[in-house]
Amino acid sequence: MNCKPRIQRDLLLAIGGWEKNGPTNIVEILDINDNKWKRVKTFEDDRRVAYHESIVIDNKLYIIGGFEGTQYFNTVRCYDSETKEWCELAPMHYARCYISACEINGTIIVAGGSDGRLRLRTAEIYDASKNQWTKIRSMIQRRSDAAACAMGGKMYVAGGYTGEIVLQTVEMYIPEMDIWTEIAHMTSPRSGLACAANTDFMLIAGGFDGSNRLSSAEILRIGSAHTVNVEPMPIARSNFAMCRMGQYFYAIGGYNTMVTKTVVRFDGKKWEQICDITLARSALRVVLLKAWPDPIQLLHDASEDSKDENNSLCNLEFLTSQETNSFEITAASDNLD
Repeated sequence: MNCKPRIQRDLLLAIGGWEKNGPTNIVEILDINDNKWKRVKTFEDDRRVAYHESIVIDNKLYIIGGFEGTQYFNTVRCYDSETKEWCELAPMHYARCYISACEINGTIIVAGGSDGRLRLRTAEIYDASKNQWTKIRSMIQRRSDAAACAMGGKMYVAGGYTGEIVLQTVEMYIPEMDIWTEIAHMTSPRSGLACAANTDFMLIAGGFDGSNRLSSAEILRIGSAHTVNVEPMPIARSNFAMCRMGQYFYAIGGYNTMVTKTVVRFDGKKWEQICDITLARSALRVVLLKAWPDPIQLLHDASEDSKDENNSLCNLEFLTSQETNSFEITAASDNLD
């Protein structure tokens, strides 16, 4: 009987985040055949970043906005699979930490976040062919620490924090009309939540409701004004990453009294725990590399080493750079207790 391992065409990549000592530039890849996460130095940029967004378009990996301990970024970094090099692209109009973003029809749409002073309503769209950002209609609510995904050619932004309250609403952006509309209420307010979409529904999970971190999860179907509860995650967490690969939704890392390395996945009915990431962290992002060039070589080059010797930033630097309202720090950056 031939027991050759299957060729893994699609890959999950976990990028950056906030580990116990501060922001990191570590990138890990899930090797399904070995049932392990492995470090991929090929993708590691010199810049350490957390609370950013990551998008893949045409075999290019974009790192958008975020925070490195003292500076809020409006920058866009891009890794090209052909040149195997990082470059800096046109910056956004606003610095955005705790940012929300998604890809629609080959463009990147970003919304909300914080510039270090204010929670933002503003949104903008990136055209890679022109290397240009264009301002679009602002959201109805100010939102940092929200979660976004694309479904049916529209952008959905769920939950978040206004600077005063944790939000329970979901807004939808229609690119062709340049309008935002409030379409649904979640069963619970959520900041630092995560979401990902299938063809006809989005899964929303976790976060912080202003008092507690959440394990609860719910789905919102296209055309519905109501979410439906599904089985909760095994572990409550906020500031984690979520991505769909195949039939599963993966929830990765996050924070619950401390940064975590646990990974769980949801098949539409139940959650199961799988192999941990190698470095416990929150405020990371995860992307799907679909039909990435030479995935076998990429997995071969990966290692199980997660040591991050050069990271000298500390949590104190982050806390002293934030606004002094204790609830705001807890709600928006609640992995820093």
